[in-house]
Amino acid sequence: FRSLDAVSVGVSSRTCPRRWPSRDVGPGVEDSFLRSSISGQAQVAQGSVMFSDYEQPPIAGPSLIEKSWRRCLEQGLSINHPARQDPVHLSQLKQTRDQNHFLLHLASKELDVLEGSMSAAGGMVLLANAEGVILDARGDCDFMGRARRVSLQPGAVWTEAQEGTNAVGTALIERRAVQVRGNDHFLQDNHFLICTATPLMTPQGELAGVIDLSGDVRRPPAHCEMLIRLAGTHIEHSWTRETEGHDLLVAFHPHPSWLGTPCEGLLAFRDGVLIGACQFALHLLGLTPEAINRIGWSEIFCASSSSGGSELRLQMTGARVCARVERPGAQRPTKTGSPGPSEITLMEDAIWDVQTLALL
Repeated sequence: FRSLDAVSVGVSSRTCPRRWPSRDVGPGVEDSFLRSSISGQAQVAQGSVMFSDYEQPPIAGPSLIEKSWRRCLEQGLSINHPARQDPVHLSQLKQTRDQNHFLLHLASKELDVLEGSMSAAGGMVLLANAEGVILDARGDCDFMGRARRVSLQPGAVWTEAQEGTNAVGTALIERRAVQVRGNDHFLQDNHFLICTATPLMTPQGELAGVIDLSGDVRRPPAHCEMLIRLAGTHIEHSWTRETEGHDLLVAFHPHPSWLGTPCEGLLAFRDGVLIGACQFALHLLGLTPEAINRIGWSEIFCASSSSGGSELRLQMTGARVCARVERPGAQRPTKTGSPGPSEITLMEDAIWDVQTLALL
């Protein structure tokens, strides 16, 4: 994209470098994460889409990086500002971890799986809270040693205000998946990194934190975009299942093979009111988080919540989706072969099964 004029953002040319990230903008990177209800449900009605058709738009590209650089300049950051910082004291980190214990609990399985994958790939996985404080970091020991030189470690704060353009901080602001490569990072100290992050949202649509995969930009770990999306989907699915006070859970998807997997849409109701949803479910329905606690069952589905059957019809379009209605205490069917990070190794010559390929 075009170079930016330093004067237009109120800084001197000494502060504003002439180099801006210059990769071409991919299609759809400026699309909203959530479609309108009519548009989203119309695609369900077509009946010929796979899981990947319902994912959020491609990992945010250069136009988003440009916006982030503008914010950094407007805050008075310099590209020469040292990335290294003093992490919070161990006692304060423990207190922060305690305050985010449920997020850590839900993310622990994904962190365990991705730790092995990233260790083999020479990178690391990290989890940060909604304030950008890194709560946990795991992976290859050699790379983590390099990462500590720029304070990419537990207890450090990786907001844009502290570290400039970076995947964690930019994902927190934009509330969407972000990849920041090499010299797309605002601070020169961070140019050796390639980082891919996605925000984690509570069932009520509130920002809970970010999960990130980081590596050496000269040897980028493979499949990071897919892995980070799957990890985020799994965590948000688990969180929705734990929605406090629900008396009804509805799992749904246009394709029956995805029911019983973390890649299904999941809605939580109490007394007929929607009180929780994973982001994937909202995306399938074309709803925004503002719908939570404001709309009810009858505004989403045509049949009553007490009706049986394995299909439900969407109120807006009449499209049918495969569904499973659960009540607390009822036995829940599972699928042992659900695709996810636990089945994936970060090998360039990996052999993918059919279900995993459908996600790419």
